[in-house]
Amino acid sequence: EKLTQDESFWSACPMLTDDWPERWKRGWVYDYETIRMNVRDPIGIFKHPWDAMQIHSPRLVLGETSMDMMTLSYVDPSLAKEVLYGTFADALAPNIPCVREDGSMNMISSDGSECGTAPMWGYPFHVIASIYRRTQDDRWIAALYPYLKSYIEWWLHHRTDGEGWLHCNNSWESGQDGSKRFLVSEGNEGAVADFVRTVDVEASMAEAMQTMVDFARIAGKEDDRQYWQTLAGRRVANTRSMFYDGWFRDVDARTKEPIILKDYFDVMMLAPLTCGIATSDQIDRVKPMFNYFGPNRWLQ
Repeated sequence: EKLTQDESFWSACPMLTDDWPERWKRGWVYDYETIRMNVRDPIGIFKHPWDAMQIHSPRLVLGETSMDMMTLSYVDPSLAKEVLYGTFADALAPNIPCVREDGSMNMISSDGSECGTAPMWGYPFHVIASIYRRTQDDRWIAALYPYLKSYIEWWLHHRTDGEGWLHCNNSWESGQDGSKRFLVSEGNEGAVADFVRTVDVEASMAEAMQTMVDFARIAGKEDDRQYWQTLAGRRVANTRSMFYDGWFRDVDARTKEPIILKDYFDVMMLAPLTCGIATSDQIDRVKPMFNYFGPNRWLQ
């Protein structure tokens, strides 16, 4: 049975052939086999196959699941779709908190909040849309739709400040553990940083809401389409307004001033370009900054 499964998997798996270096060819094999071994059978709180993400300390994280299932979808789209559906359907809360199979939470903020994945961590909405475009599985989108809606609405309710700007509770929740951009996080990745209005959350949420316009049509929720368009409009406007001196910047809600760190630029500030939210003028003005993220610097 295992050999049959193995042969079926590799008969559809992308492979490098011909003149590629052997280590590159093997690298693809290692990547796909690692993803396979981390997709676990249902157990505990999980009623569907789930992505344990890592061997030594298995846990479910929406961001990593999104990236893994994006890769797996090129080999086994049915399994990738089932894992993504289960990630939302089996979650203990709408924000898909990071969790182990016994239901214990893995990412707790210093204020006690049970945290999950921000929308730019693995870009789950982008991943789901990509898989849909390749499979045209309307029933899958219809099944996911209420969970995706609840996820977005949870963020709007729990992660917006009094003026309606989005933020992460802490650097963990952003997926950028200990990043300088959160000001208080160095040395304490779970420190509350809810005063930092975050560009990449605004941009990725705008993309998610725009995606939901199409998903509402697919799911037969025509009345929701204007709702998503209106919400997306606010997020797009917020994102574009966070452009200062040729660069997108987070804003300190306490002072209403952009956060400018000396000699430091974060690659995540390119999220408005990634999500198709930036204006053409903003894109042109950002282009020179690509030189900053050259070899050995792009992950700083």
